[in-house]
Amino acid sequence: LQETLQQLSNANLRLAELNRRDGLTGLFNRQTLSEELERACARAERSRQPLAILMLDLDHFKQVNDRHGHLAGDACLRHAAQRIQQRLRSSDLLARFGGEEFVALLDNTDLAGALDLAEQLRDDLARQPCPYQDQSIALSLSIGLHAGIPDDTGCGERWLDLADRALYRAKAGGRNRVVGYEASALDGA
Repeated sequence: LQETLQQLSNANLRLAELNRRDGLTGLFNRQTLSEELERACARAERSRQPLAILMLDLDHFKQVNDRHGHLAGDACLRHAAQRIQQRLRSSDLLARFGGEEFVALLDNTDLAGALDLAEQLRDDLARQPCPYQDQSIALSLSIGLHAGIPDDTGCGERWLDLADRALYRAKAGGRNRVVGYEASALDGA
């Protein structure tokens, strides 16, 4: 009986972990991102340490699916997730946000560090095309980010929105680029 209970407990733990992950990439899913974002914001505010949020989007991804097929697109998503994850620290969190978008949460990372890492991620993916069957599929990333020390004005979804605004600016600026959120540039302030 004890062994059966232990097996059931282990199976439940595995199931709980699978529920936190995206089935295609193995990255954390959007629900897990939301939970972890709140924790990361609270830690950063309490410790007065910087936090950075990167929103990453594969450029022209519909064209990849249209040109090479959806299985190739899936391979490209897995390839991008792996390339990005390899450059992050073990304490960072990478999640699939949806479609071809990813979000990275970087504890103890200021704006300069976030911009530097984002540029490394963008450059790495551009230099490492996705191998698929006998093809080599070129990919590029647009990245928007926001970084700082959270305060009582809020973090969480608000900061995610700011990183998303910066991402839209990167895409509008020609794609395959990194843009940090700046209130004056994005809000007309």
